[in-house]
Amino acid sequence: MCNTVLELLDQSKEDDVRFVFETRCHPKVVPYLFGKPPDSMEGHRQWLKDNVPSKRLLFVLKVKGKPVGYCQSYNYENDTVEVGFVVHPDYQDRGYGGRMVDMLVTELGKRMPEKKVVLEVMADNDRAIGLYEWHGFVKTIIHMEKR
Repeated sequence: MCNTVLELLDQSKEDDVRFVFETRCHPKVVPYLFGKPPDSMEGHRQWLKDNVPSKRLLFVLKVKGKPVGYCQSYNYENDTVEVGFVVHPDYQDRGYGGRMVDMLVTELGKRMPEKKVVLEVMADNDRAIGLYEWHGFVKTIIHMEKR
């Protein structure tokens, strides 16, 4: 995939900030998030201010300069770093998710070579599970909660 780059989110780039907000709030994305998306752009900006980069790194995947997904790394306290990935629904099924997984794992290997990369995924998100397994992740625990 030519012209594909993974950029650290620059909070001064309004288009990138808005893209992450709109992707986090997309009705096809929300069911797969572990946290509630922000109610407003102001809430999103506050979340970014409180979390990026002090508690997490957030990257935007761009193809030919256009954002198509985002990913993040967080929870650095122990010997692992957690990651999460989202491809905007308009750009799914084009290989961007796999490219983003590879790029983020490579980037974190450079930044934090001593850390093991881990992730959580909803049990019913078969597409994501398949993608992660294809890229070398293995299931290690099952987390259950009462709803």
